[in-house]
Amino acid sequence: MSVLVLQLPPRERLSARAGSPDSSGAALRLPGEWAFVLSADGRSVAQQGQSALALLPRATSVVLVLAEADVSWHRVDIPKAPAARLRAALLGVMEEALLEDDEQLHFALAPDTTPGQAGWVAVTHRPRLAAALATLEAAGVSVEQVVPAAAPQDPPRGHFHG
Repeated sequence: MSVLVLQLPPRERLSARAGSPDSSGAALRLPGEWAFVLSADGRSVAQQGQSALALLPRATSVVLVLAEADVSWHRVDIPKAPAARLRAALLGVMEEALLEDDEQLHFALAPDTTPGQAGWVAVTHRPRLAAALATLEAAGVSVEQVVPAAAPQDPPRGHFHG
């Protein structure tokens, strides 16, 4: 089974020189060329590089990797709530730690989380993730999995990215 791994570069941030992103959606800006790695067997690299969407190699499985700087991790007590209400329950638990409006955020639970116990919640910018997935889908690239470039360890330890 061939695997194509695409990297979504970090979204633009505010800077002292540039001021705030313009209203045309600088935070949603997607790359013209996408960094990729292709594996024919899921174990070894067959091809790597950068390419426009139309020229990306085809594969049976596509994985989108979110930049480390675009995913914040929060260690919280996972609420015991039905799936339909879990997002609202997570918002209640994480309200003080979130810097953006909840409509702008996408939440994902780490694979080993258990309701009623402490667990990791990944948070990313929902409009940018949706724009990336829609752009890829429009180009005929169907993403099966979205993963972070890095994830915290248990027990938590310091991690710094420069």
